[in-house]
Amino acid sequence: MAIFSAYLINEYINNVESIDHKNKKEITIAGKNCGVGNGAYSISFLYHNKRYNTKILGGPCLDLNIGDKYELYYSDKNDDFLDHQSVKHSLKGVVASIVIFVLSLFPYKRLMKTKIH
Repeated sequence: MAIFSAYLINEYINNVESIDHKNKKEITIAGKNCGVGNGAYSISFLYHNKRYNTKILGGPCLDLNIGDKYELYYSDKNDDFLDHQSVKHSLKGVVASIVIFVLSLFPYKRLMKTKIH
């Protein structure tokens, strides 16, 4: 669990560093996958003649149409695009994993034994 939490924290920090005004790019949506049943939400687009797919949140995905303009942040490090709202949303996963990790450190068996006696 500690490794998973560390991974999420590292990914979050890297993503936040990429969200800088100088990395903001306006793209034109070429396709979208708003799979309500499977929970996968993404858009596809061309940037410098290369096709990219980027995960986005469900609400914006459903509201967007092919041909719409959308702002994303480019990460040189990963040659990937990030959605600001998705990065903000991923903070919830980081917090949840840290809480679960901290709770897993408590000696519950010992606490229960001392409480019963």
